[in-house]
Amino acid sequence: MKSSYALVARTGFRRCEASLKEKTDIGSKAFSFYGIELRPIGARDLPALRRWRNSDVINQNMLDTSFITPERQIMWYKSILGREDQAHWVVWSQGVRTGYSNIKGKGALHEEQNFEVGGYIGASSIRHVLLGYALILAQWHIGFEELKAETIDILIKGDNQRLIEFNERTGYRRKEETADGMRLSLAREEYPAAQARLLKYFK
Repeated sequence: MKSSYALVARTGFRRCEASLKEKTDIGSKAFSFYGIELRPIGARDLPALRRWRNSDVINQNMLDTSFITPERQIMWYKSILGREDQAHWVVWSQGVRTGYSNIKGKGALHEEQNFEVGGYIGASSIRHVLLGYALILAQWHIGFEELKAETIDILIKGDNQRLIEFNERTGYRRKEETADGMRLSLAREEYPAAQARLLKYFK
């Protein structure tokens, strides 16, 4: 009995270790969902990200609308490497870069239960409304299923009513108005219904 108990205990410990490692390494993982793939950002992705970020259609929706220079972007890229409190991906579809996504916590992601996500779909040869839905579903999966989140928030400029209402239709609820914009939130118990609402577009 003692040896069997020890085996079970060791097996359980290994599973916990493996689960913790998966959560700790979340930013180095790639994910595939509903026709898109999220890949960790590499140096080769920077020109496309900078071009999108500086474009009028993306820039006008950002809290920081200042111009991103190559030097400033390199500093940002170096600052996110190896961070435990956030993860960043390039969104790909059909072999083409199509957008950007991130998830952030106040502390190490594997120790947090509340997260904030951000991202956008950039100009590319692959562009349609389902990319936006797929990106939201991917962010929810990473937050709720990989990181076991209790809540996922998104912060949107207060004057961007169109984007606020779009995210409300997906399942987010208005949480609070801040100096930076409107914070919307989705709770774990609301996730299944919100997920089902978007999945119908992929059937």
